[in-house]
Amino acid sequence: MLYLFATFVVLLLMVTGTRGLTLLFGLGINVISVIALLVLIADGFNILVTTGIIAIVILVVAIYMNVENGNTANTAFQTSLLIMAFILLITIPLEYWAGAQGMGPENQDELESFSLAAGISFPQLAIAIIVINSLGVISETSVAITSGLNEIVSNKHFDANRDI
Repeated sequence: MLYLFATFVVLLLMVTGTRGLTLLFGLGINVISVIALLVLIADGFNILVTTGIIAIVILVVAIYMNVENGNTANTAFQTSLLIMAFILLITIPLEYWAGAQGMGPENQDELESFSLAAGISFPQLAIAIIVINSLGVISETSVAITSGLNEIVSNKHFDANRDI
C-alpha cells in the first residue's frame, strides 16, 4: 500500500508540478477531517452538528485551496453552503419517512454476536453519510459554474469598456 501511495505522489508531482503539493496538503486535511468526524461521532457528539462543522471544513479546503480567483472562490463557497443546507432540508424528512432505523431482521445472523446498543442514531448517521458523500459534487459543480459565469461577466465588462 505504501508503494502505491508513493507512486501516486510521484506521478501527481510529475503531472502537476509544485501545485501537487497543495493538492496533497488538501487531501491530507480532508482525510484528517473525516477521521475526526468518525472519532467525534464515536465519542458521543451530536452527529448532525459535528457533520455540519466538518462539512464546512471540507468545503473550505476543497474550494479555497483549488481556486485562484478569490471572487470565484467566495461565490462558490456561499453557493456550496446553500446547496448543503438544501440537501439537509431534503434528507432529514426523507430519512424520517423512509423509516430506516438501522439493522434489518435479514442481518440478524451476522449480527448475533454484536451489541446493537451502540448509542448512535442510525438515521442521523445515514444523513451524515449522505452529506459528506455529496460534498465533492457540490464543491466541484459550484466552482465550475461560478468560474464560467465569472468569465462571462469579465468578458462582458471587457467588451463594454472596449466600445467606449
